[in-house]
Amino acid sequence: MTAYQALQTALHALRLNPLRSILTILGIVIGVTSIVTVFAIGKGAQLRLEEQIRSIGSNVLMITPGAVQQGAVRLKAGTKLTMTEGDVQAILDQIPEIQAAAGSVAGTAQVIRESKNWNTTINGTTTAHFMVRDWQVSSGRYFSAGEEASAAKVVILGSAVARELFAPEDDPIGAQVRIMQVPLEVIGVLDRKGPSQDDVAFVPLTTAKLRFLGTASGINRDAIAYILAKVASDGQMAGASSETKACCGNATGCKPASPTISRCRIPQPLWKRNKAPFARWRCCCSRSPRSPCSSAASAS
Repeated sequence: MTAYQALQTALHALRLNPLRSILTILGIVIGVTSIVTVFAIGKGAQLRLEEQIRSIGSNVLMITPGAVQQGAVRLKAGTKLTMTEGDVQAILDQIPEIQAAAGSVAGTAQVIRESKNWNTTINGTTTAHFMVRDWQVSSGRYFSAGEEASAAKVVILGSAVARELFAPEDDPIGAQVRIMQVPLEVIGVLDRKGPSQDDVAFVPLTTAKLRFLGTASGINRDAIAYILAKVASDGQMAGASSETKACCGNATGCKPASPTISRCRIPQPLWKRNKAPFARWRCCCSRSPRSPCSSAASAS
């Protein structure tokens, strides 16, 4: 049978059974469409997951304070700020797998510009924070070493905060905003990363402690709420986590039942963590200073 004859036979069969032919074609179309749709949904979910991973940062460990004992009461992890900036330096000095680390404190406050205002997370940190999380600025710059050392009145806005406070045609760089009545100059705006990551404003760690925590003598100025650390490769994550716990647990002389650090893990979106209002930080930070991890380690 030639190809022409086969075509004629097929057309004849279609004419003899039109309903069956239509249902067959419809089934093929629905089947193909379903497969294409499933693949498209899977690809979209994969891209969304990759976007979320990029927004958090690759190979990142989040180090948070462990549970502490206060008299006969055992307080939950994170109740006391038992980590200091000395722990950050000790991690960098003693754990070769970690490329960068940054300590942070965080809270919520109103950001005000002229007649506009927006309630957001205020994160006090260092420039290393952006290196750890691979976050880039869409305009402006990061904090300079001088600004971090002098507690300068500068701020880097997340894209969502900038969008709420500034019109599309306005340039935020160089503008002034207020946080808790403190005037701050906008020096940078971050790239968009996702809704949960864009609603934040960053100030230098020293600025957060000096300008927003007050000057009460009972506050330990060296305390931080958590540390983010960037590990060189994915295969070194488990080893770096164990070494970090050992460094900041054993070096400070903490007992195994009450370690300084009980959690060292890959973080999920962070902005809802450690998010007490600045007004509540005063009591949270009121504790006697301790020797940094690094100095204790060197002494031993």
